Amino acid sequence: MNYWAPKAPSIDYVVAGDDVLIGLSGTVDVSCRDELKAALYLAMVTARNVTVDAGELVFLDVGTVMLLGQTADHLRQRGRSLHIVNPRPLVRRLLITLHRGALVPDQRQAAGVEKDCSDGPARS
Repeated sequence: MNYWAPKAPSIDYVVAGDDVLIGLSGTVDVSCRDELKAALYLAMVTARNVTVDAGELVFLDVGTVMLLGQTADHLRQRGRSLHIVNPRPLVRRLLITLHRGALVPDQRQAAGVEKDCSDGPARS
């Protein structure tokens, strides 16, 4: 039998000048929240802007969304930013549901792939 098993979490951290890139992959939840919290803290004290690459992120829990949101609020109050890029649809939907959709820059227009739902149905 073949059972689906969650992918092990991975948190990568890259510093580039005043910016930090944090790569998240696998399942990020309470089991690795302390590691993510440490990475975000280090980013807050060393960098101007933080980008979280969620391209390989399969799942994140509500507590992780709250942590990312609190970090973004803290950075914004200091004139800095946190953005999440490349989120899978499930991750994007969770962020929007928890009122943290603003963390994801609108990448659809840049890619030219999707039409915004507020524009109504596509016409030929």
